[in-house]
Amino acid sequence: MKKQLMWIVSVIVVIAAEGSSDDNVYSNITNFESFLGVYEKNYKAKYRMDRRKRAFKRNMQEIEEHNAIHAQGGSTFIMGVNDLADMDRSSYLKKMVRMTDTIHRRKIDVQFADDMVEATRRKRRFADADAIVQATQNLMPDSLDWRDKGYVTPDINQKTCGSCYAFSIAHAIDGQIMRRIGRVEFVSPQQIVDCSTSAGNKGCAGGSLRYTLQYLQGSGGCMRDSDYPYTSSVSIDRSTSNSFSA
Repeated sequence: MKKQLMWIVSVIVVIAAEGSSDDNVYSNITNFESFLGVYEKNYKAKYRMDRRKRAFKRNMQEIEEHNAIHAQGGSTFIMGVNDLADMDRSSYLKKMVRMTDTIHRRKIDVQFADDMVEATRRKRRFADADAIVQATQNLMPDSLDWRDKGYVTPDINQKTCGSCYAFSIAHAIDGQIMRRIGRVEFVSPQQIVDCSTSAGNKGCAGGSLRYTLQYLQGSGGCMRDSDYPYTSSVSIDRSTSNSFSA
């Protein structure tokens, strides 16, 4: 289910209903031929072009159906096309979503873990746990828009590198930095791609969130994205301890 949601968000660009400066770009793409021109797509084999064209038509149909609902007030956002709109779900997952399990995670017996949680609850190791949970829920706002607090980030494309694990952790850290210092400060996904292979990740061939966190814990931090920019490829480890930002 998580992978399916990731595919929907990635293949189809969601644009805020208030409007976007990119609206004109998306509106210029009305068919497969205009899509090829805007994104300079070139398929070497006819069967590949035919397959991508079918996927594009299905995605366009979904965009048009949703935007019709939006026009009638049934949705708060509109959809548009990005450069992944010629991929179907299976192609996207195979090429872009390369999360891997850690050895530690595979060894966990789910039933044993559930039994431990239940035993802990019975022993009430955490005093008034239910009351604490209820109090936390009561403090949660009905809605929260981080854009109102200044946390606005640009669109990012991982391109042909299977680096979703690196961006996941990097952006989680970005959010915590924003909460701590009150401004957006991006850390480097490229450092994670290049350097976390020592912890078990596989560069552009995929990686694990657990291995990534283990690497960052051992390395002492992560460099700024401006100092270690993304290249959509694997290169040598260029991290330096005096450039860590988080």
